Formats: sequence, structure tokens, C-alpha cells
Amino acid sequence: MRDTVLEEVGNALQALRRQKGLSLEAVALRADINKSTLSRWESGKTIPRATELKNVLTVLGVSPEKVT
Repeated sequence: MRDTVLEEVGNALQALRRQKGLSLEAVALRADINKSTLSRWESGKTIPRATELKNVLTVLGVSPEKVT
């Protein structure tokens, strides 16, 4: 089940980022995180902490409900 959640969150983040036409680098820079960290989230390898996720969602201009 954990893997499914990781994949769902990762897929949602990637889709939102692509819809906005933003690169990994651009989102990571604006959210003050490492590009490789964002890549691991999008690939479902790790899940972001709440504060980090909030920063990314703010950059993407969406609410947390949009991710699930």
C-alpha cells in the first residue's frame, strides 16, 4: 500500500508540474529543495515531508487536495 501512495503522489506532482510547463529545476529552485529530491518524489522512491510538499504545491499554485 505504501508503494501505491508513493506512486500516486509522485504521479500527481509530475502531472501538475508538466501542466504548468515547469522543469524539475525550476520547481526545485522556487520551492527551495534539491532537484534530485523532487525527482525521487515524482518517481515514487520517497515521499515529501508536509512542509516540503506545501512549498512545492505553492510553487505549482494548487491546494493539497489536488494531489490525491
